[in-house]
Amino acid sequence: MSLENKCTGQRKGRLCKCQNHGVYPIAEGHANWQVTAASGIGFNRFPFILCTNGGGVSESKRSQMLTEELGVPISPKLLVQSHTIFNQFVPLYHDKPVLVVGGASDQCRKIAEEYGFNRVYTPQDFLRWNRAVWPFYKLSEREIPKTKQEDMSQVAFSAIFVMHDPFDWGLATQVSIDLLTSADGIITHSPKKTKNQELHNHIPIYFSNPDLLWGNEFPRPRFGQGAFQIALCENYRRLTGQELKVWIGGKPSRETYQFANRLLQDVSRGLEETDDGELKNVYMIGDNPASDIQGANNFGWKSILVQTGVFQGEQPTDSEFPPTIVKPNVLEAVKWSLAQEGYSP
Repeated sequence: MSLENKCTGQRKGRLCKCQNHGVYPIAEGHANWQVTAASGIGFNRFPFILCTNGGGVSESKRSQMLTEELGVPISPKLLVQSHTIFNQFVPLYHDKPVLVVGGASDQCRKIAEEYGFNRVYTPQDFLRWNRAVWPFYKLSEREIPKTKQEDMSQVAFSAIFVMHDPFDWGLATQVSIDLLTSADGIITHSPKKTKNQELHNHIPIYFSNPDLLWGNEFPRPRFGQGAFQIALCENYRRLTGQELKVWIGGKPSRETYQFANRLLQDVSRGLEETDDGELKNVYMIGDNPASDIQGANNFGWKSILVQTGVFQGEQPTDSEFPPTIVKPNVLEAVKWSLAQEGYSP
């Protein structure tokens, strides 16, 4: 989560939040929205955004889920998911075949199509075309109608987008590496170079976030997309003798924080109490030191680490990436942030 503050003009601050991967409600979440919506403060004084390394659903669906959980209307325009920044690649790939990896069924295909990608495929499409692609996975009767029936040996892929954590790492790894090592993005075409020789330039592969771990209701952190990335890169290296070149977005990447900062400025300009001053203080509230806190620190924001997810320590020094302060939950983090700007809800 992030609370952002602009200290010029009439308005004292800007409020923005960041949500983790999970969709389960946190009790303090309801209360912290009530704090910021309280009389005399309100969202018109503290504009906010939600920034998450989660994904796998559309921005409109995620905002609907958050609205129901928090009891406060959340617009899709206030939400930055890990794959939201893939919008910037639509002009480059809108009419070219791309592989989308991750998520349940064909959900990420639909998200990519909403963004404007017109030729989107999933690993399951390859399995429908030829079961020998990955003989350890059989499409269910429910999955088959959600796949494309096409001769994949005739499709030349231009890029791979890992939009969310794959539900089947084996299938996703096999198909991705087949395309990355092909001569021209066609799965049946062998590579031009052999092991220990310089490989021709592979098609681009984009990851929406680098999270090795993430927290949910289970008592220990779970592997995230970053773990899949490590596995994919190592298999590619072992197979080819070369390092896989990857593009990585999401927190803590600077590109995602720049995107979030621009969105905060847009939100700010759209509010009733507005001025032309630059955004001064941003309070990032998050539970993942390696993504939320590292990214906030690198971007010059104040960072508040909460003890409701990946991080379970007591002091800032317990974290590899020390935050400005540690708070037990989101409610206390928001209260502290408001206090720094002269408010005592």
